[in-house]
Amino acid sequence: MTANKFYVLVIVLIALNICQALDCYDCDSSDENCIKSVASVNKTACTGEDICYTKTDTGTGKVTRGCGAKDSCPSGNCFSCSEDSCNTHIICKKCDATDASCSQTNADDAKYNQVCNVSNSCIKQVKDKQVVRGCVADNPCGSANTDTCNVCKDANCNVGIFPEKRRLCHQCENSSCNDVSSASPTPCLLYDAAEKCYTKGDSADTMVRGCQSDTAAKCSAGNTDDKCLTCDSADGCNNLKFERTVSCFQCSDATDCAEAQDSNATECSKPVSYLQANECYSQVKNGLALRGCFIERDEQLGTCSEETSCTSCASAGCNKAALDVTFTCVRCRSDNFGGCRNNAANIGGEKCSNSTAEEKCFWGQWDGIVLRGCLSDADYLTTYQCNNPKDNRCHTCTTSNCNTKAPSGASTLQSLGVGLNLLLVFGFLSARWRVL
Repeated sequence: MTANKFYVLVIVLIALNICQALDCYDCDSSDENCIKSVASVNKTACTGEDICYTKTDTGTGKVTRGCGAKDSCPSGNCFSCSEDSCNTHIICKKCDATDASCSQTNADDAKYNQVCNVSNSCIKQVKDKQVVRGCVADNPCGSANTDTCNVCKDANCNVGIFPEKRRLCHQCENSSCNDVSSASPTPCLLYDAAEKCYTKGDSADTMVRGCQSDTAAKCSAGNTDDKCLTCDSADGCNNLKFERTVSCFQCSDATDCAEAQDSNATECSKPVSYLQANECYSQVKNGLALRGCFIERDEQLGTCSEETSCTSCASAGCNKAALDVTFTCVRCRSDNFGGCRNNAANIGGEKCSNSTAEEKCFWGQWDGIVLRGCLSDADYLTTYQCNNPKDNRCHTCTTSNCNTKAPSGASTLQSLGVGLNLLLVFGFLSARWRVL
């Protein structure tokens, strides 16, 4: 073989070797495309290396892709292949119940990065009430994702609080746990669709907050401790201090107090315990609008309910809405309804037909007949008599349904006709004569 032919053969062999060299993606996770968009990163022609690989570093979760020797890629956190541009292995987050953060955080820390082998999907699911994340080849969720099982096909797509609608509660204890206004609630460790948050404490220094499903919960489901307050109205609902100052609108009249309040609410004289959710109240009673602090509410006002025209609320100055104060009076005649004389309190009031700036109810007796009603609806003579303080045939009052008193004996006697008075006299004399 001549020298020229030898050189040509060498050149051909070198060219063939170059043509057969692998092309692999070459990058690390300092470039986010190395995880999220591998096709956009540079490739490299491998020299003396026969595999492409993708691996994650234990502990840091750093992702690297490149060329390597056949035995340089240990299983578990490194996977290899032997075709051009084949090292596109998907990266998923991997963690389980041994790590509370897997359930209680987004799990987006780089340390959770895991390279998947034949899988092209990531999964997050609930197992035994705790979250598990990782790689998946087959879909254990079935034909569709559910609230507790989710499969996705993008890199690290299995991050995020899961399930999305799981309850978040404040979780702490002791003195740092009294004021959590600047803290963010966190997911409960165990997933329970009916989860509740709780608060318990004997003082500001002994407050405990958590999730009812916690294995060491101070206020687990079924607990009858009267110091346990549970809630499920919103995430972080267990945020009340041991005692808190509150402010409410406080007034009582039939006019200004009934209108929507736009001034500043007044601080209540007593602090409110965390066990007392209601802070302010509004009520309409006897034609008056009443507003105030729930903890200072008079027991004589009855329970605060729809039946008593009372509403309560749980935020500062929340009792500011306008109130519908309709003035009513008992309206009846004793010659039409027997209960009108002595049992008017059980009749119930009716709205007056007319209204005036000074609403009044009246009751009185004329010629043996008891009349009750709205003074604004009465005729001129009745109005005159009722407004005359010297005329005790009629009386007035200024709150709704206040005209329920029975007529007194003196007014009854004065209102009887002369003829009836004479009959009474004759009856008395006759009785006296019979005794004699």
